[in-house]
Amino acid sequence: MNALKSTTDYRQKALDYMKPILCSNSYIWVNNVFSVINKRVLTRKDDKFEANAILFYTNLVDFLDKHVTDISSGKVLLTVYTCAIELGVCELGDEVETYMDFKEEVDMDDWKQMTVETIKNFDMVITTKLMQNVYANEKYEIIGGGLLSLNTVALMHN
Repeated sequence: MNALKSTTDYRQKALDYMKPILCSNSYIWVNNVFSVINKRVLTRKDDKFEANAILFYTNLVDFLDKHVTDISSGKVLLTVYTCAIELGVCELGDEVETYMDFKEEVDMDDWKQMTVETIKNFDMVITTKLMQNVYANEKYEIIGGGLLSLNTVALMHN
């Protein structure tokens, strides 16, 4: 319960940040993902999951706002979906893949080849590009990220 209490403001900040960016279906989907995460925190005694959920909530807006290039609804969905897959609360093939917002951002022919492993690899590549952008003053486009990317943002700002 402490994890949910400690992240209440961050969850609300994330929803407030995303609401003007997302269409209603996408916003509802994100809200449902948050609900599934919250339910799992409450019903399972999984310290690793709880720690990752806290880091997800606390770093999501900073990652989207400060590091994603030209924020769009598709990039928000890609980030939340990637994190949800890594957390194990969504599986590939989720309904979000049918949303036009998502399809406009992602090459669906490439996406069909994605696995949980390639999602994790994508997150590692984005983390490397993120660090190069910040520390090497390079300019790579950041289209989304996962838990590693979000956690790296937290470490970079400390």
